[in-house]
Amino acid sequence: MNVTQIKDLFLSYVDETDEGGPAPNWTTMRRNLLEQGYFDFVDFIIRHDDFIFRQEVDIAFANTDVYDLAAAGSAVRIMGNPAGGLTHGRLWRLINITTLDGNNNPSQIIPSTRRLDALAPFGSPSFQMLRPWFAASFILKGSVLQFNIDLNQSLRVFYVPSPRYNAALGIGVDWTADGAAQTTYVDNFEAWHDIIALFAARRYVIMDGQSNPMVDNLLAARKMEFGSFMIKNIDADAGSRVQVVY
Repeated sequence: MNVTQIKDLFLSYVDETDEGGPAPNWTTMRRNLLEQGYFDFVDFIIRHDDFIFRQEVDIAFANTDVYDLAAAGSAVRIMGNPAGGLTHGRLWRLINITTLDGNNNPSQIIPSTRRLDALAPFGSPSFQMLRPWFAASFILKGSVLQFNIDLNQSLRVFYVPSPRYNAALGIGVDWTADGAAQTTYVDNFEAWHDIIALFAARRYVIMDGQSNPMVDNLLAARKMEFGSFMIKNIDADAGSRVQVVY
């Protein structure tokens, strides 16, 4: 389904016309609801498989153990105010960080922690001299990546970007492109795009101070069906094998 089709389906679920909405700012409200519905939809997907919408970016470290993902002087900016100039999609969920081998392919995953005291010892000499990679770890403090050792090479960050529309970076879905002649692409899960309209309809019902058991029941049923589909996903055979790493 495209943006216009999802909008029309949403309108049918909430029993509103595009012209006679419940508020003077109905067009903006409807588009905001659909955008938030898409957030819910993507969140549901990445809870099953966060690599589907993944993005990757390489960050070069030069004898330092910190990197600010939002600082104006950083070559890679994936956090912070978009007005400050994001270089890639905004980080929504960090998947992992890996080293790179001689062919610039991902090599070893660096473990993360949520406790600053787990990064001891601080100030260790560079890992190239004294510490193997399995001793390295990091924590994400706000927008700052803090490692427990000094780094002097590039690392690859795998993450899920925010699905909010960003025309400059070509990320997300433009929910304002919902005119009759528009066919804006959403993503590859078109058989399940009615769930976006249902997520949006549920939020609308809450805003309207009412309940709609039919919307709630259909959304619950479709989420269950979609969840069953996501167990195998599009590549149905991939989950039937175990990769052996030597």
